[in-house]
Amino acid sequence: MATIRKIKNSKKGAYQIIVSNGYDSNNKQIRVTTTFTPDITKSQRQQEKQVQEFAIDFERQVKTGKVYSGDKISFADFTKEWEEKEAKQNLEETTLYSYNGHLKNVILPAIGKYKMSKVTPAILEQFYRSLTKDNARKDGKGSYKIASIKKFHKIISGIMRTAVRWNVIEENPCDKAELPRERNKSNNDVKHFTLEQAMAFLEAMDKPYSVPFKGHKITVPSGKVIELDTYIKERMLPIQFKIFYRLALFGGLRKGELIALTWQDIDFENNTLSITKSAGHAQEGQTIKATKTVNSNRVIPIPKTEIDLLSRWKTEQKNFMLTVGSKWEGYRGKEFDKNSVFVQTNTNYGKTMNVSTPYRKFVDFINYYNQSVEKEENKLPVIPLHGLRHTCATLNIALGTDIKTVQAILGHANIQTTLNTYTHALEEKKREASNALDVLLNKQA
Repeated sequence: MATIRKIKNSKKGAYQIIVSNGYDSNNKQIRVTTTFTPDITKSQRQQEKQVQEFAIDFERQVKTGKVYSGDKISFADFTKEWEEKEAKQNLEETTLYSYNGHLKNVILPAIGKYKMSKVTPAILEQFYRSLTKDNARKDGKGSYKIASIKKFHKIISGIMRTAVRWNVIEENPCDKAELPRERNKSNNDVKHFTLEQAMAFLEAMDKPYSVPFKGHKITVPSGKVIELDTYIKERMLPIQFKIFYRLALFGGLRKGELIALTWQDIDFENNTLSITKSAGHAQEGQTIKATKTVNSNRVIPIPKTEIDLLSRWKTEQKNFMLTVGSKWEGYRGKEFDKNSVFVQTNTNYGKTMNVSTPYRKFVDFINYYNQSVEKEENKLPVIPLHGLRHTCATLNIALGTDIKTVQAILGHANIQTTLNTYTHALEEKKREASNALDVLLNKQA
């Protein structure tokens, strides 16, 4: 029930209407306030009726999310309302999970305290500039990239757009806020392997690598404690990780798309695989959902060598299932093809591989490889796992594959995304074309 108070010394006989609307993060009651002035030409009884009707309507609007006071509610508290009444209904779980991470770690610590009406373009610009400073990131990795700042801006703008629609604020401050200027991109902005590095990486995955172990103590069955010196073990990259990285490289697949693959998606006769879903993190943990856009759904031709590796791994996975017996948590028998291609083999046998596992293994493998390489220039850079997808696109462009085909391989909804991402590779092709034309014409002259 709304609280109604007559404002003292109001010449027009105005009333204050207060509606309680839950509690904030500090367990303080959220109160939404407005004022109402009845028609003073009416009788006192009629004026009181007008106030009551207005209060009932105002409370209804507040409770249904149609009215908040931009002068009273903070950005942090409004964000909670936005999540419950807007985001959960309209955003993918994985997208909302990502947004919440950025809000919690970056956005809310900076602007969460401001009342909605006080979040101005100037405050946003100051916030964006602070993210470009060397010590901006909490993980110690320096400043945020412009692409990340644009993502934060998109999140804030979406929240503010909802606030405008709900009449909390009159206009979206993000519309007038200018983002920091993007520095000229270099080839290093899109992390990827060169052709030579890609070849070295593929070759390395077929060879054993050395893993050093520090000296430690062990207890043997007899109970005796033995102290071991530092030693080295030779290991091979497990076949499923080898396939994972090769498919990312040859097919330009995203990490989530690979994790979500099942044996049903592999066409062993036509050497293709179908991309229809993607794995990611959500509030309740790892999820597998449909791909974001129609363009992301695609059938990718893959080399016969990859099909052969997949066939070999499928046989090994079946044998592994039989070895662990009742501990296998995946499908069996006629339903075996419903199993994920990439599965857990240390715990939760047969369950879909965790999305964070491939990158950890990727970094470890490259670091172990680099320890065996003498010359610094021959060592492999520790690129992001997404860099294998970038490598696929960059090398395709270098080979003369047209940009429309590259777009189809990558599953980009908009060709402009492909053009913007791989500007460096396209510039190289234009330079090559110019040089080739120069040679041709000079020969004719």
